[in-house]
Amino acid sequence: MSAVNYKARLQAISVKMNTAISTGKIRELRKVGEECHSEAFQIMQEVNAIPDSSKALKKAALDLFIAVRMGSTIDVDLNDIE
Repeated sequence: MSAVNYKARLQAISVKMNTAISTGKIRELRKVGEECHSEAFQIMQEVNAIPDSSKALKKAALDLFIAVRMGSTIDVDLNDIE
């Protein structure tokens, strides 16, 4: 899978999580958080398994995973990913 596809998947998780946070509904945030956590972990594992993946992509995947895990607003920089 190309970096562009990973970037799109990371962006989708970011939007989904930020939207859930902005609603302020705890139940919704927990549900979305669990989904996003699983998706972010899967992406992180896939990216780390690719020997020639960029450091920027690996860092973005890890940063997103941590932000989701902490339940914080996501502001991961995806612009450096090629």
